[in-house]
Amino acid sequence: MSPDTAYIQERPYLKALPKVLPPIYQVCQRIIDTQGFASLDSNRYSVPERLIGCEVNVYKYLKKIEIYFKSKIIATHERIIGKKNQRVIIKGHHNQITRHKHQKACNEAEQQLADCSPIVAKYIKKLKSRVRGRGFWQFRKLLNLKRTYSTKAFIAAIERADKYDLYDIKRVENLIIKYASDNLFNL
Repeated sequence: MSPDTAYIQERPYLKALPKVLPPIYQVCQRIIDTQGFASLDSNRYSVPERLIGCEVNVYKYLKKIEIYFKSKIIATHERIIGKKNQRVIIKGHHNQITRHKHQKACNEAEQQLADCSPIVAKYIKKLKSRVRGRGFWQFRKLLNLKRTYSTKAFIAAIERADKYDLYDIKRVENLIIKYASDNLFNL
């Protein structure tokens, strides 16, 4: 049959289109990466850190991005168009407080160790350049050793470790124990 005939037959069953068209979007599923971002079009959009490793639905509209987890909206971002490898972060998604606490504690431990003697300060400077990250755990362990054993044994062990470029904290601890035991059990 001709299109005109089909229209005449189907006309009583047709419904009018809505006056406002719903927005056009594309839905993608993404897994949140280890840094707390959902990737879309080579850009990264932040989500709360608690969702790391979870699968989310990303709704890509013309000017915005909406991210849903279990049918609940968790983030809305302005869409980046024409740029690549950009990151959009909403304040509060990624907790910076913990990192600042670690940095402050690291600086305090480093300062307390450096105040002990110039030899220890020199060793700390070298240690800092040889460890991964900021050296928080190494400084904390050294500070604990300084508090546990005598200052004389601690400085002697650090001096020896510096002489032989020894930066393994467990081995430095063994040196401190050796010097401490020599002083305690010197018959």
